[in-house]
Amino acid sequence: MTSHATAGPGDDRHVLVVDDEDDVREVVSTTLRLLAGWRVTEASSGEEALMLAAADVPDAVLLDVMMPGMSGSEVFDRLREQEATRDVPVIMMTARAGFDAANIISKPFDPLMLPDRIRKILEVAALANPNAEQLHNTEASLGTAWSRRRNEVIERVRALGEQLEPATYYHLSEHARRQIVEDLHGMIGVAGAFGFDEAARIGRLAHDIATSQLHQPLDEIELAHLCKLASEMVAAFFARPE
Repeated sequence: MTSHATAGPGDDRHVLVVDDEDDVREVVSTTLRLLAGWRVTEASSGEEALMLAAADVPDAVLLDVMMPGMSGSEVFDRLREQEATRDVPVIMMTARAGFDAANIISKPFDPLMLPDRIRKILEVAALANPNAEQLHNTEASLGTAWSRRRNEVIERVRALGEQLEPATYYHLSEHARRQIVEDLHGMIGVAGAFGFDEAARIGRLAHDIATSQLHQPLDEIELAHLCKLASEMVAAFFARPE
């Protein structure tokens, strides 16, 4: 279980953040805790989110649509079926939501804007804005957190590149090749959430190639192409998002 709750001083608002990507959850949760002082509970799957929401009903749910297993739309429907969570506002994190969520936050998004978006959704009266020093400290903390996370993702891509070396790749099990696909899915989610559009685009190309090798290894030409994409993805993460 990956859930945990954190709270800032002076505010008892409770937001449940649901996303299968550790990197996305951490940056979103850190933003809400540092900038708004809210209590944040994290869930890495739809099943976990439903369990946590029933045990401690949140004031709002921030929910990713694209998740393995139970999708965001399924979680949304289940929340509406349960009496305790029927009226809880649900904020979908996606560019392609086609159902009646309280609101939609499109990816990529600016984490620093999340508290204001959520306040509007919840129809909360204007709250005291942080002073300039508080905002500066918050931005610095988030910048450090994101820089660390980005470096971790870059290292994951580099490690993936090592797996794609022919001497290693052709000895991988089917399970290991499936893990490559899952790793790429995670990297695409992080890139898309925080504005690294080129990294996300390259990641999707790599993901398509990797998916084709689940049951049969790639040939040498396909493998070389996948290695090239992994290198390009690392370079794209060093570029500043627009």
